[in-house]
Amino acid sequence: MPTTVPPELTAPFAPGGEAAIDATLAQRLISIALESGGDSADLYFEFRVTADYALQEEQVKTVGRGVTLGLGVRVTKGDATGYAYTEDLGWEKMAHAARIAGQIATGGGAAQPIAASPVALPDFYPVARPSLLAPPTDKLELLRAADRAARAYDPRIVKVEASFVEQIK
Repeated sequence: MPTTVPPELTAPFAPGGEAAIDATLAQRLISIALESGGDSADLYFEFRVTADYALQEEQVKTVGRGVTLGLGVRVTKGDATGYAYTEDLGWEKMAHAARIAGQIATGGGAAQPIAASPVALPDFYPVARPSLLAPPTDKLELLRAADRAARAYDPRIVKVEASFVEQIK
């Protein structure tokens, strides 16, 4: 059963996304990152959707949801490392981050970038339906059930805290 990620949880820079990144674009960014003389450069595209729920003393204390999106660029030159990040996946902002990371780690002449190509990753833990798609009420009921079970276990249990955190990256 392979994991199928629904469109609302798919990274915008993934193939077919609204800001899709392909090998050519990645190569251009690496070239910009190395133009100041770095030895090597890495691109790290991040898309993370998180949600968290907490129940304390039988009351809902936390319900939260967040999205992290951006590009980190790391350039090394000898022992020096330059790092820059942008949350904007527009070309100018990504190129600026690549250039700044290269300037931070600057040294001498520019290194030649190696060819970039997509790498298939194994699906070690396939998920039929990500929990982020389940209604928040289901998750809160799960926390309430944990609260009831803890209190039923022993009458000396008078304070229960339960939380549920989920993330797709």
